[in-house]
Amino acid sequence: MSYAELSFQFAKEIATQLITLSSALIAVSVTFLKDFRSDNLKPLRISWGLYIAAIVCGVWTLMTLTGTLEGLSAPGKTFAAFADSTRVAAAAQIIFFIAGTISLVVFGWSHALERQAPGGGAAIIPPGRSGAAGCARRSSRSAPGGRSRRTARSLAMVTAIGVACWEVSCLER
Repeated sequence: MSYAELSFQFAKEIATQLITLSSALIAVSVTFLKDFRSDNLKPLRISWGLYIAAIVCGVWTLMTLTGTLEGLSAPGKTFAAFADSTRVAAAAQIIFFIAGTISLVVFGWSHALERQAPGGGAAIIPPGRSGAAGCARRSSRSAPGGRSRRTARSLAMVTAIGVACWEVSCLER
């Protein structure tokens, strides 16, 4: 297999993997949306938009790769480099994916650290405690938002681990 064929194969695989990861991260975050008890869903919505943009740019990249191959089908044509349209589409896909992942992690960590009371902003005093001692520490099991904070932390960690595994798999090739 020549280097030109390998470069096309790797470009196609990277675009396909980013499309798959973007779709999966949207699906996972939508699945766990019911567990988030937050009024600030803006970073999550931004990440969805960025992931959708990454998917669109990924399809665009695959289309430009196909167009480049079509141009090489003429006799005597050889591959010199990727077209500028392919480079722009691939770079845009990678940038949108990274920005979407950062936005998703920001949402996960901000939601995990959020200390929101059901009535509006004051710290929750667990049963059996009163005063400053009760406000100083809040158990995730006794707090009404404990499950959603754990879910948000888990989503952020799964996202980070998934991106790290993808990067390692790309480096191994």
